[in-house]
Amino acid sequence: MCKLFLDILKNPTKTIKKEKNRKNEKEIASMLIVEAILLAISFVPLVRTSLTSYTEISAFVITLAVILIVGILIESYILNLVFKVFSDKGKFFLSLKSIVLALYPISVGTLISVYLINFLTSLYLISAIIETILVAFGLSLFFRSLKEFYNESYIVIYIITILISMAILAGMYTIIFTRISSIPSTPFLF
Repeated sequence: MCKLFLDILKNPTKTIKKEKNRKNEKEIASMLIVEAILLAISFVPLVRTSLTSYTEISAFVITLAVILIVGILIESYILNLVFKVFSDKGKFFLSLKSIVLALYPISVGTLISVYLINFLTSLYLISAIIETILVAFGLSLFFRSLKEFYNESYIVIYIITILISMAILAGMYTIIFTRISSIPSTPFLF
């Protein structure tokens, strides 16, 4: 797992090409768990005032990590489904692998930037630069891995990414407005 992390940083294009036909389900699963935990830990400073004990913090991190893992698996399924419909080349593991490879620099960047801002607020600009660079690196890994894994052009990859983004936004829209509509309304005082 650590070797794959380092290979992504040293030579991302070569690593993606090598990963295309490699059967490494356990390594990808362990990377997914580590990335989910890193992202969950990066949220701790945002809610630290409401978490008072180490038990609450660890329960929060575990719960959020499980939610992130389930969300990533659902996103992989959606990506797989769209590829099957759009180009008849969908494979769940390739979809999951492309997301996990891209999530590595994003999760590390989020963790670094949140804790930099939390401990040294004067470093917010450096933190923002680090986060921007690593998110751009992660997104480019995502596009490149989809291109290599599915042998499609960047235009097809871009269209599929737009479709997935629209589907995720529609799901979030449904959740938000379903939640808002369940809030009791107050009568107007006219």
